[in-house]
Amino acid sequence: MLAFHAASVPGRRKRNEDAYFAGRIGRFTAFAVADGMGGHAAGDRASGYAIEQFRETVAGSRIDEAAEAITSRAFAAANDAIYAFNQENRLNAGTTLVTLLVDEDGACVFGNIGDSRATIFSENRTWQTDDHSLVNQMVKNGQILPEEAWMHPQRNILVQALGLAPRITPDLYRHARAGGTVVLSSDGLHDTLRPGRIRTIVSAYSPESAVAALIDECLREGASDNITVIVIRVLS
Repeated sequence: MLAFHAASVPGRRKRNEDAYFAGRIGRFTAFAVADGMGGHAAGDRASGYAIEQFRETVAGSRIDEAAEAITSRAFAAANDAIYAFNQENRLNAGTTLVTLLVDEDGACVFGNIGDSRATIFSENRTWQTDDHSLVNQMVKNGQILPEEAWMHPQRNILVQALGLAPRITPDLYRHARAGGTVVLSSDGLHDTLRPGRIRTIVSAYSPESAVAALIDECLREGASDNITVIVIRVLS
């Protein structure tokens, strides 16, 4: 059983280019966060297309179709829709997308492209999706230390996003049961608050109160980007 809450705010920006979904679709409880690329035209259109295609793909899936296959099709459909929009309008809109499908047995399948992120905070460990960013590549290649990535001037440069190329390859992750608390977020949250602080907040409050507290703290810390947060509590 799940308890969850979601919210999105523009932060200090005039327009919110994030989009999200949280709710029941058929046999799944489904979640998604998309962050339209602010440096590109029509980022809000791109994130909207991503969420729309995710919802439609999950809703139209077969009863016997694996969550991984559904997630892959959703990412491909989103990429196709945004890429076609760009070609038709001579634009270069792009978006991140991180998703989660939870089936009736509690099995979780995550999908990710870009640097929006899913994080599982369990009692003994923290797990997160792999950011598709230049700085994360630099960390993995040993060029910089993880601590240096936190405020690196190139931390927002992506190496993969939806809508900018004809084909994409999302990361897929399966967890038999997530346990603990799951957070899906755009980088307005996790580029402002460190994982330890996020863990402290989501551990102390209900999902609804945790979402409000996370957003409030980001704003107090001076976050300038759009902030989107979904907090999911896995109940026994």
